[in-house]
Amino acid sequence: MAKRKKRRIATRNKKKIFYLFVFICLIAGIFAFVFLKKTPKAPQKPPRVIAYEEVFPDHSTLNQGIGKIDQSIYRFLSDEKPLDKNIAYATLEPRQSQKQHWEFTKLGVKLKKVEDLELILPGFERVLTKLKADISFRKEVISEKNIVYHVFFNQFHTHKIVFFVEDKTELNISKLPKIAIIIDDLGYDPAILSDLEGIDFPLTLSVLPSAPYATEIRALVKRKGWELMVHIPMEPKNFPDVNPGAEALFTNMSDEEITELMENYLKEFPEIKGANNHMGSAFTENKAKMETVMAQLIKRKLYYIDSRTTRATVAAHVAAKLGVPTASRSVFLDNDLSMEAIHLQLERLQAIAKQNDEAIAIGHPHRQTITALIKYLPYLKDQVQIVHASAMVH
Repeated sequence: MAKRKKRRIATRNKKKIFYLFVFICLIAGIFAFVFLKKTPKAPQKPPRVIAYEEVFPDHSTLNQGIGKIDQSIYRFLSDEKPLDKNIAYATLEPRQSQKQHWEFTKLGVKLKKVEDLELILPGFERVLTKLKADISFRKEVISEKNIVYHVFFNQFHTHKIVFFVEDKTELNISKLPKIAIIIDDLGYDPAILSDLEGIDFPLTLSVLPSAPYATEIRALVKRKGWELMVHIPMEPKNFPDVNPGAEALFTNMSDEEITELMENYLKEFPEIKGANNHMGSAFTENKAKMETVMAQLIKRKLYYIDSRTTRATVAAHVAAKLGVPTASRSVFLDNDLSMEAIHLQLERLQAIAKQNDEAIAIGHPHRQTITALIKYLPYLKDQVQIVHASAMVH
């Protein structure tokens, strides 16, 4: 009897343990279901996005007004197709007054006949009159063949537009001015490669160090017969809000650290012809640090293009002083990505080249930029020589 009773108790205990185990598993299952349902999946690491360039949008009323004047003038000149005219020159002169900074634009519009001058001026005056009330102009008649318009935003003199008739004896142009177009910040967007294939004019491509698609960029350059530069990342003024990326040069680095990084950049791309700065508004203002950079370029007989990301850059001055062939950017093509704005910048590039015999544009790997180049470069080829950056340095 006692043995049977013990067996019954043992059986009941086993059943209790079994039911307890099932209950625990059920609770654990419910808990796991609820927990997994409420807990979001770990997000996949996003691909690295490179900041193309330092962009300092100037939201001052003055510079917004200047932008509006620029667009209106260039749009008018582009639309006046029946007249035989062209933008003979354009210069930009930094100015400051009353704590305001702006670029004073001088634009020359060349016409063949006095009759053309008489036709174009009324329309031009209507365009200026339609602008904001705080935009005004003053007309200055130098002669019947030379009319000047001074444009003001409030009290600030922002533009001088010169319409002139050129004598036939002055039309004999011995050589076309040169332009070079550099595409910066390459190596992070593989999609841009097929877009670049559609350009049949000389380009200079500037690739970032350690970029994941640098090999593809190098192959494209070789295939197209273009020119390759290294795009040296340098410290911007508003770091870390704006980040130049990995392996950048900083002003707090020793000469040895800068030299080591420079050697790494140049070893990675043995076929490069030159270099320019990525960002660098702080670094390119530092004479001593730029001398360290130039020392490495001298060793390898490379040129330097100053991207001019700050008004106070000393990069080109230091390069010239140390014997590094150098030149500076004339315009950025794509601070505004609208097709019209890029077209206007190409017009400005051409005009600066006509005035100075040469001009350099820098663009970025945006589809809009490449589309604009494919569309408009064929129209420029009869007005300018399109060359690589190495043809622009002195």
